[in-house]
Amino acid sequence: MLSILFTALLYFHAAGYSLAAEEACPADFAALVKQPIYTVTEHLVSLPDGRKVFYRYTKGNDPEKTIVALNGLIYPDAAWNTYIQQMRAKGYSIVQIFYSGHPESLLQQPKGISGAFLDSPLTPGKLSEEVSAVLLDAKIEKPVHLLTLSYGAVGVEFAKQNPEKVRDLTMMAPLVVSLDKYNPDAQAFNNAMQGSKAMASLFDPFNLFGAKSSIEAMGNNLYRDAVDKMISAGIEKGRKPPAGLDPDLYKRGILSLVMGAKDFDLKTYARDALPKINLMLASKEDPPALLQDQLAFWEMLPTAQKGAMVMLNGGEHAMAGANPHASALVTDNLWSGKLASGSYTVDADAKP
Repeated sequence: MLSILFTALLYFHAAGYSLAAEEACPADFAALVKQPIYTVTEHLVSLPDGRKVFYRYTKGNDPEKTIVALNGLIYPDAAWNTYIQQMRAKGYSIVQIFYSGHPESLLQQPKGISGAFLDSPLTPGKLSEEVSAVLLDAKIEKPVHLLTLSYGAVGVEFAKQNPEKVRDLTMMAPLVVSLDKYNPDAQAFNNAMQGSKAMASLFDPFNLFGAKSSIEAMGNNLYRDAVDKMISAGIEKGRKPPAGLDPDLYKRGILSLVMGAKDFDLKTYARDALPKINLMLASKEDPPALLQDQLAFWEMLPTAQKGAMVMLNGGEHAMAGANPHASALVTDNLWSGKLASGSYTVDADAKP
């Protein structure tokens, strides 16, 4: 049950990023030295409840060309390296934000920390706070290109709350609803819980005896236990946390992020006053039902809110890492205005 939640667990591994190593042995030094001048710095933002948010800032010279990238659930940050190299060559600044439950941020916590903030779900509202804190810390005042991958789609909440800070929202293979919704066993479980809550509402409509609350709490606990077991199974199969990160903290970080998105539904944002939205989809999306939900979300958007919808032919869900050249080509064309509103198909092996 819930196994589909962790298709992304295939990407579990300790992965680091070393600018020095990258520049010591560049694939094409001549091309690299022609890139615009940039600096790469790493930062840590602390929030009052104990959350710490790590971010990496690849800063160029044009404040009008800033990308804020929100990663998927557990994709290693190194998977973005080729994409980032392509975009900085085009003069973009890139802010990579790692939510407080991501291993990159948990590694910055003091040794032995209890991580009490992980005891409650990291909801889209909390994660929106984290993006706001990073932009304030980085002193970014111009509207940004907000780029999300997979689970990073929960960043739509930031765009909703701060439309003046977002130039446009580009979503790569976005999460539409919690992925357990595509698992038959999990769906049967959710339906049974909804039925139980309906019966409780019928016999205790005002929750005077706590029936509805008790059933809801029981359902959440069962769901949490199932997710916890899936994460533990993934770790036991060799998908270990990054070196130096306590395995329990690692697991709790993922669990808190998953629980925070348990009731997330991207379609509920379709009628909100959002910035212009671009959608990048993968023809090899897995499960296929996720692709259908992504297309349904697109159809729900008001025409005035639609940017471009681009299908990567042969593309994969983790397109920033799996199809970095095509991803760079598409996003640059979107943001430079070369791709106007409409629907397009681009080969996943296309290069800038």
